[in-house]
Amino acid sequence: MKKGIILIISFIVSCSFFSKKEIDINSSRLDKPLKIIYKEKGNDSTYLYLCFPKRITMNNVLKTTKVLDFHLGHYQNTKDQRHYRTYKYNKKLLLDINLDSGKKKSFSFDIYYGYLMKLKNSKLLELLINTEKTQQLGNLEVYNIKTTKDIKNWALSKINDSIKGQLHFKLYNKEKGFFYKSLDIELFED
Repeated sequence: MKKGIILIISFIVSCSFFSKKEIDINSSRLDKPLKIIYKEKGNDSTYLYLCFPKRITMNNVLKTTKVLDFHLGHYQNTKDQRHYRTYKYNKKLLLDINLDSGKKKSFSFDIYYGYLMKLKNSKLLELLINTEKTQQLGNLEVYNIKTTKDIKNWALSKINDSIKGQLHFKLYNKEKGFFYKSLDIELFED
């Protein structure tokens, strides 16, 4: 009986010890504009990515944890680069995603994540009024879009819960090896 109680107590203590070590990932609002990314206009409509900014914060990070990749979608281990896009952000969109925590227990980085949509060229021109190209990303043009109430309502009507997905992070450290963590997202966090 004593052995059973000791085993139960040691199990509870070890579980609480390991639960404190679990990496915690949060997102917060990033005070940056939305971005529209597209290659070229079609005859009457254009495929583009509408991208949202977020600050990602990782807490309880074990030493030398690396963020090897992150992506948006419905599945952790399947990357859908046609319907979703993710970029690291540091004054411009970056394709290189590799991040290293160093010896920090907490660190943050900025990202943009986007959804593929098809828009009539008239709506695209309406969105791009008073904007200019901010970046050339390979063969893609990038434009900033101010986040107004009308733009929020329009974006929420285009991106419903069935396509929203989650942000999935592929992580690595010596203690756990390769592992995934996922994060539910909100398009606009006010």
